[in-house]
Amino acid sequence: AIIPPLADSETRFPVNQYYNNSDVVGLVVVNLLFMMTMISFLRASFQKPGSVPSCYPFDPDVPASFGSDEMDKALQERGLHGVRGIERKRDGRARFCRMCGKYKPDRAHHSSNMGKCILEMDHYCPWIRNCVGYLNKKYFFLLITYGAATLIGYVAVLGPHFAYSAEHMQDALDFFVVFSWILALLMGCVVTCFVCFHVWLMLHAFTTIEFCEKRRADDSKRSQGLKIRELYKRSPYDLGAYRNICHVLGPFYLWLLPTRAGMPDDLAAGCIFDINPEHPLYQTTFGSADTAREGGGPASKVASDFGDARTSLLAPEHDLRLPEEVEQSRGISDSSDDSPPASKKG
Repeated sequence: AIIPPLADSETRFPVNQYYNNSDVVGLVVVNLLFMMTMISFLRASFQKPGSVPSCYPFDPDVPASFGSDEMDKALQERGLHGVRGIERKRDGRARFCRMCGKYKPDRAHHSSNMGKCILEMDHYCPWIRNCVGYLNKKYFFLLITYGAATLIGYVAVLGPHFAYSAEHMQDALDFFVVFSWILALLMGCVVTCFVCFHVWLMLHAFTTIEFCEKRRADDSKRSQGLKIRELYKRSPYDLGAYRNICHVLGPFYLWLLPTRAGMPDDLAAGCIFDINPEHPLYQTTFGSADTAREGGGPASKVASDFGDARTSLLAPEHDLRLPEEVEQSRGISDSSDDSPPASKKG
């Protein structure tokens, strides 16, 4: 908003410092970036982040033989079967949310702000008043990326005017130019650092929760007998930089557009993830990748094709009974927050 009057004030402010009509070009570019920022903001705010589907096996009240046709069809269309994934509680049982009364897919967490479990939950963002999850993570990433680009562009376009106003400082307009430039510079630095952090997370297939709670977990925290920190030195969902980017942003020709076109949208989306067969957590669950490649394990097709690492996620030893049935048969008592209720509802 401050650039047009400055561009018209040729008698007072230096203009065209870079080339003819540079202020006009800067005005167009900055406003285009700002427009993309606002579109991404609206989509990140109003797009639901994704919740656990009410179908078998995520909802224990739905029998395996009823209500799961749509999920089974989605899994078959994508060449998948089995839906429990690799993340487990400390005792090896499937994770269960007592608040929602459902099993948690891999990477899902309960959000107290939203009152439900969010698929591939990254964090709750108060600025958009929404959780960042599987379905709106791309919009959030584009929001901060375009926001940083807008601020950097504003600083660049306003630079010559800032230098002139800082030297002369004649009236309120000079003060406003200096103040807005410094504010944009500071905010640009902060948002750019935030973007860099999320770029790192995306390239290494981590969410903010996984980075804070698992990659930096205390040594006392273990899963299936292994230290969580050691397990998550590398994400089990890390399939290489390019595929990690495509998981968040979609096809490469749509990376910079706020749309989820070309990205999975079936019931299995956000519930089943590609797993790196070389990861220790995968090997602990299914056996070594070498054994699988030789056809000696339940994940033979998975390990033979690194690009389709979600196939055969349901190993024979996975227990599909309700948590209370497992507890009664094994005599296990677990008081953790995600332990299932004592009896089945209904």
